[in-house]
Amino acid sequence: MSFDIDKFSELYRNMYPEADFSTSYTFYYDETNNIKKFEVLPQGFNNPFYNNFVLGGVVFEGEKPDVTDLRQGLRLQSNVNEFKLKHIAKGSFIDCLKSKKLNYFLRYIFNSPLYVHHSSVNVLYFSIVDIVDSAISNNNNLIRLGREFVNQLKSDLYDICKSKIDEIAAIFYEFEYPNVAEEKIPFFNDKIIRLITKHVKDNYHKLEKEYENQWLNMLVEILEESARMYSMPFIVNDKSHVLLDDFFQFYMRPLYVFVNSVHVFDKEADIEKKLSGYTLMKNGAPFTNYRFINSCDDILIQISDVLIGLRGKLATFINTHSFDEIEDIINGLAPQSFDTLKVYVDLMNKSLIKNPGFIHYSDSFTELQKINLIHFLRGHS
Repeated sequence: MSFDIDKFSELYRNMYPEADFSTSYTFYYDETNNIKKFEVLPQGFNNPFYNNFVLGGVVFEGEKPDVTDLRQGLRLQSNVNEFKLKHIAKGSFIDCLKSKKLNYFLRYIFNSPLYVHHSSVNVLYFSIVDIVDSAISNNNNLIRLGREFVNQLKSDLYDICKSKIDEIAAIFYEFEYPNVAEEKIPFFNDKIIRLITKHVKDNYHKLEKEYENQWLNMLVEILEESARMYSMPFIVNDKSHVLLDDFFQFYMRPLYVFVNSVHVFDKEADIEKKLSGYTLMKNGAPFTNYRFINSCDDILIQISDVLIGLRGKLATFINTHSFDEIEDIINGLAPQSFDTLKVYVDLMNKSLIKNPGFIHYSDSFTELQKINLIHFLRGHS
């Protein structure tokens, strides 16, 4: 199957003009929380909704840097041929910050020519965005308001679904989402609207800012309009109960976003097999800008394992704690743990300054604001 990447590359360049997608880099990848499939069952979701899938690792420009002395500095046991996060730090994200080895590791990467890149996917958020996109598609005036407007509505719906996780799982299962029968669209939308209005009622005193209610009212209005039209085009004619069939699209994405770069993936049989079924086309000619290797054969894949494993733990921490809880926990860190957090944030900032295109999220504004809070606390504690 041919895959013409030119139009996708142009789309990304137009959407993110501040990022550099043209320079030739070399990307190394590992993954964490690859649950293979996210679906809804009679008893609820088949996997925890708060663990993000994360794909990424390290990236460099020019010659491959020599980082072979990293192993010696980490003082790993001689029988550890291939190091992973578990050899350097264990437990939750906050537990990992206690590790002296992790502090050394992050500081080493920060001082090297390596940068961090990743794509972090909130599986619950990714599963509900088609509801908003479907409703918006029925109103040309709202479409013209742009991506930020639509993403705010998605974020609001995500917050509600997260707070009513059992109820939304039951609704999804009842209506075989994302394969809702057209004749059932008004009833599906009504259930979502009831969830929104219940959230507003339950949180009346918390919704202090007037605009919060305005966004939710607008979400209700567009869902009501779509219900009257029996039109939700992106949540019909799909696989019943399957919210995310696989994560292949996130492996494909960097190939057409950073089309002039080389992409080196850790061996993943399912992805390698599926990708081999595509012929990438650039300027009308076949080309290949990726390869798969065994992680034990390259230390940069092993470094990627540590960084992406840590990023996955950070996502879980963020998704399971409120703003106030995060602030209390960060402010209460022991000096060594806080120093490790500072180095980690500095490494992320170094990478963003080099190229904001290195970091990609499919996530709600709420969870992204928690990341910003951690960055703020890093500089003000």
